[in-house]
Amino acid sequence: MLGTLKIVVGILGLYLIAIAGLWMLTPEEMSGQFAITLNGVQGLNTGRGDIGGIFLAAGILCLLGLRNHESASVFLYSVSIIMAAVAFGRLIGFVADGLVLMTILPFIVELGIIVVLCGLAFLVRRRRSN
Repeated sequence: MLGTLKIVVGILGLYLIAIAGLWMLTPEEMSGQFAITLNGVQGLNTGRGDIGGIFLAAGILCLLGLRNHESASVFLYSVSIIMAAVAFGRLIGFVADGLVLMTILPFIVELGIIVVLCGLAFLVRRRRSN
């Protein structure tokens, strides 16, 4: 079980880093895929820095959580907190803006990511205790 979760988290970490790279290198294309409009240089910079940076941080924290050291679970819980904040923002959007299929699916995926990361963090911490 632990090995499978580590593989899933490793793939997730690499995926998040890839998304970060796309945001940083091609923000115009990524903004279209995320239904976001970036206005001028300031908008492009925001896409690269804020959105790309969040994806990059989450990906790096996932990969750091795979290392065998005492802080591994802290890194995994950190990514869970980032994902929970994103999911919370979506909940506010559901209340303020309504529901559409294209917003429900990412929300479900984010909840799944939170469960996987917290599960692995729990198992890593429990294994360290024994």
